[in-house]
Amino acid sequence: MYSLCSCYARLSSRAVRFTSGQDCYFNRFLIFFNFVVDIMGVVWLNVSLNKLIKIIMSEEDKALSKSLSELHSKDPERNVVLCVDDEPMMRKLLSRMIPRFLPDFKVEEADCPDNAIEQISGELAGRIALIFSDVQMPGGKTGMDFALALREENADPDLRKDMENVPFVISSGDADYADPGCIDGKVMQDLIDEGIVDVFVAKPLFPEDIQKSIKTAIDRVKARVAERDQ
Repeated sequence: MYSLCSCYARLSSRAVRFTSGQDCYFNRFLIFFNFVVDIMGVVWLNVSLNKLIKIIMSEEDKALSKSLSELHSKDPERNVVLCVDDEPMMRKLLSRMIPRFLPDFKVEEADCPDNAIEQISGELAGRIALIFSDVQMPGGKTGMDFALALREENADPDLRKDMENVPFVISSGDADYADPGCIDGKVMQDLIDEGIVDVFVAKPLFPEDIQKSIKTAIDRVKARVAERDQ
């Protein structure tokens, strides 16, 4: 398809040069034709690349998706990944990337912790399989506050029970959260050690970061469940 488009483009380009100055309307038509062919080529290339990515990543995706499904084997209705971020572009990025790594799960979005808790307590009750949250968000609550509201000892009993085995990934562009030597980093590490948060990943987020953080979070929850069931 792409080769055919390129062939037409080259031929029409030569025709434009050949007829230059003789028929301006025909020239304009050929220029427009060139533009359409270029667009067709770009679309074809984009579709082909997406198919190639799916082929290359399919085995790893299946393994990761299977691992999350195994974690919720007793609750098969848990098929939703909730992305919580105040930035629309970041939510869009996660909504496009996460299904590539977890093809058996769908993505829902929330722009703040309060909105997320409302969804978890409402239409998404008992359906959340994994949470991917930002740290800094407007409204007075951070991603850490959100995690605490779901998992700390004095959290709402129903929320805590619902979220007990749900992997929680948290991310931020602030490097301090990744540094245990800083106050924010120490607080983050304490939350990870206590099982409130399962993994921290630094922004900007690349596909391999998203995939690795999801895997780490799932593995940690599985280990925690196995230890508790002993």
